[in-house]
Amino acid sequence: MKKIKNRLVCLIVLAFLHSCGGGPSSPPPGPPVISGVGSIGAPMGSANITLKSLQTGGQFSPGNTDSDGKFSFNIDTAVYPPPYFIRLTSELGDKTISQFSYISGAGGAGIVVSPISSAAIALASNRTADAAFSNQISISKNDFDAKAEILYKAAKNILVSVGVTNSSQLITNSGYKANGSGADSFFDIVKFNYDGTLSGDLVLTTKFSGKAIKLTNLSTIQSVESLGSIGSLSSKIVGLINTNIQCLATGFEQSNSSKLDECLDDSFKDSSISTSTELLTLWSNLVGQSLLTKAADVKWCDFDDSSLTFESEASSLGGASGICSAVNEFKAGGSSVIFPGRYRFTVNANGDGIVSLKLYGNQLPAALSVFPKLQKKIRTDGLTTNIGITSGYKINIGTGVDLPSNGDGANLVSARVRLKNYLGSSLNGGTFYLQCRQGNAANCTDSFLSLCSDSNCDSFSLKSDGIFSVSALLAEEIIEEMKSGRVSAEITTYSDTNRTTQVYQSTIALVSLPIGQNIANGITFASLSTSSQSALRLWSSNNSLSINYSSGDVNLYKGIFYVNKGDSEADSKVKLSSGSATHSSLEVSEVMGLKSDCSVSGFYRAYTLVGSFNNVKTQTKYYGSCDSSDY
Repeated sequence: MKKIKNRLVCLIVLAFLHSCGGGPSSPPPGPPVISGVGSIGAPMGSANITLKSLQTGGQFSPGNTDSDGKFSFNIDTAVYPPPYFIRLTSELGDKTISQFSYISGAGGAGIVVSPISSAAIALASNRTADAAFSNQISISKNDFDAKAEILYKAAKNILVSVGVTNSSQLITNSGYKANGSGADSFFDIVKFNYDGTLSGDLVLTTKFSGKAIKLTNLSTIQSVESLGSIGSLSSKIVGLINTNIQCLATGFEQSNSSKLDECLDDSFKDSSISTSTELLTLWSNLVGQSLLTKAADVKWCDFDDSSLTFESEASSLGGASGICSAVNEFKAGGSSVIFPGRYRFTVNANGDGIVSLKLYGNQLPAALSVFPKLQKKIRTDGLTTNIGITSGYKINIGTGVDLPSNGDGANLVSARVRLKNYLGSSLNGGTFYLQCRQGNAANCTDSFLSLCSDSNCDSFSLKSDGIFSVSALLAEEIIEEMKSGRVSAEITTYSDTNRTTQVYQSTIALVSLPIGQNIANGITFASLSTSSQSALRLWSSNNSLSINYSSGDVNLYKGIFYVNKGDSEADSKVKLSSGSATHSSLEVSEVMGLKSDCSVSGFYRAYTLVGSFNNVKTQTKYYGSCDSSDY
């Protein structure tokens, strides 16, 4: 009888508590959440996110980061069991970049995906992070953390100066902000490069002095070299560049030329622009709108006096001035402006602070940029001219054609580019020439100079699209010279094809390394399917374009469909993540498909698959027009 009473009591309690002897049961746990932020010193906004299970190789694409580089998503561990690699692919200015990190458990908060986490994977797997991700190379959390600690030791002198006291602050940190300040400013001060091979060996270069060290899989806490201390000026400059960006944004938002004047150096000049009023006109799509700004991506900083570096004693830096190069981005709704700006800074009398930093401009009559790039070109019209693979430094030297102040004429028509070390000596095989294809200034209609096949410029390397091929030997020489000091590109331009009348000479610091041509020739590029290539060739006005593609060894970011019909041109861009994409019709009328036998010339069309390989912008460009001279 007693047992029956006890059971009745338990049943009555169960009606209220759902279990004998306990309170309400907890709901079943939801799927694990992975969250964090991607940064390169500027937020990796709108980045494609890919998670790979190292158990099964299964890949999951949960979407994109937000404008601040942040991400948060659920993961079904039954389908994608841990551990994982996470990959973020984004672009800023002339760069398309991918960064990686390692996640050991089913979920994780505060994951920081950055150059240092990518480098830790590379050292732990003894290959580039790209290859480790693609080939599903398993590493342990202990190995990953140990390599991160070695990287911390290598850059400790600089990390401590920006408030980072241990490596974990750059690996897992729920409070991390990709805003170019504090710990995040480190990535504006130090550049992480691969050594141009596929080994995973790293070259760390300080953007504020040019000196580099090399790390390998065999580097240990005891043996690793250390980057020198460059004091506190570097982080102060990074902060002031970002302050200047906010100043510019306010001027645009208020449509206020007086406010913009506060942001500009007295000697500001950038291509054809030299006043705040002209800036407001140039970027009219930003004026009067609420602007979203990102932290700048700093490329390099140097003193005007080449005998000074950021490692110099403060007593010798008092009153010194210099130039920094950085990429800024302004967004207003659907409009976006990427601006590669140069800033002039002045050090205070004590040599320990900055008294002034303002937008200075490139001080040139037209655009100029140099950056690593890797490209493969394929024709879809059956012709065989101007195709192939080129890897090296992309050289953009504007002629001044079409700039308002020039009356549509060219300022310059030829140039010499010389790669040199910190002593000013030329690197072997590092001198090359460019020219306007139409010749002298009166005839030049090209907006940018083309790369010459030789010093006489009797012909042009049109397959390269302005990329100077860097051999394995030259890549090795660049690395060796970086260990001693700054390596740079000296660009001298001329107003005549004989290169006798100089227009300007400008020097651009090289802190990023290209992929050696020998390596480039062996990788598997992203590709369009055969049917997609045919669809591009046959495309005609008023039709959409659907394509299928494979990524190969490349971390893809976007696809660009482009059509040119004389003075009329249009393009369409889409993010790439699923293996297929569709572009709506372009607003270019009366364009017909190309003839299969190319019996007549047609209108130019191209499809470019854009991504990164070992942190170098990488493109596969399919094009056709049935004109053998097109490129």
